[in-house]
Amino acid sequence: MGNMKKCIGLLGLLILLSSCTEKETSPLDGIWITSYTKLGKKQKFPSFSRNLLEFKDSTVLITAIGDMSSSKFDETTQRTLKFQLQDSLFNFAGDQYIIKFGDDSLYLKPIGSKNTLIVFKRLAESLQNPKFSRSDFQGKFSWLGENQKLDFSNDSIILPEKQMEGIHLPAVKWNIIEYKGYHFFNIHDELFGLAFIKSTDENNIFLLKNYIGFKDIHLEKENTEAQYKTMDFLGKWKSSNLRQEEAIVFLDIKDQEIRITKGEKERLELWSLNQGASKMFFPSSVEDPEGVWRILEVKDDFMRIEAYGIGSVANNISIIEFQKIKE
Repeated sequence: MGNMKKCIGLLGLLILLSSCTEKETSPLDGIWITSYTKLGKKQKFPSFSRNLLEFKDSTVLITAIGDMSSSKFDETTQRTLKFQLQDSLFNFAGDQYIIKFGDDSLYLKPIGSKNTLIVFKRLAESLQNPKFSRSDFQGKFSWLGENQKLDFSNDSIILPEKQMEGIHLPAVKWNIIEYKGYHFFNIHDELFGLAFIKSTDENNIFLLKNYIGFKDIHLEKENTEAQYKTMDFLGKWKSSNLRQEEAIVFLDIKDQEIRITKGEKERLELWSLNQGASKMFFPSSVEDPEGVWRILEVKDDFMRIEAYGIGSVANNISIIEFQKIKE
């Protein structure tokens, strides 16, 4: 009987200790992101938010993936703001809202507004520490369901096939940013928003994009063989198909740099080829119209390209033919 009382007493002590050490939960726990704004019953507008929100006591930590104010998309900045939560009334940044929770969602309705609802989503812990390799982000991929192709030319430049929301021509810059186990596929454009890396293998990239809720993205690798080699471009070239009154374009292409001369204008660039050798790009100006050339043909002493700004039309794309200068 005495042993029984001791066991009951020990069990009670363990329960008491467990209840004392158990962390109190809050509906605001976790990391949140603004997903969309709803106007009326049907209209939903994506936020393209890059801000992650973490609530603790009366303070919210806001982590920005990419500094929008300075367009330094590869940097992470943080700031804190005060908030108050009392029953269903939420005071934040000088404004008042009615707050509701449900299904890993947070809903804020501005006081005085009948039709506006701001929707936040809690980040799933299952997205933390994904299995992926940075080396899988190489080569050309089809974006399934979007009629888009993305050419990962190196670890910071993507050459897309066409323009779409958040992805502009002729190129976009990108990187991977990690925060608390979440890995973000970070396109350097404010209209792309944030995408989480779910997993990768040598032929597939699986992402989850924040866009009116979360949207799956599947990039499937294409088999591409290089049409040309670096040595096919080396040497000195001159344009052969421009109008008679046009200044001749001269190219002096070396292993890593190219000198482009037209009349009195001259520029020196580092250059590289994409994996399929269908494009030549200049990393320092790759996001500008003149930063990417399309290779149409290279054969013996002849080369034809599609380029911006050096052809017959100064502010447009032209097809230019070159003959190699024999030395």
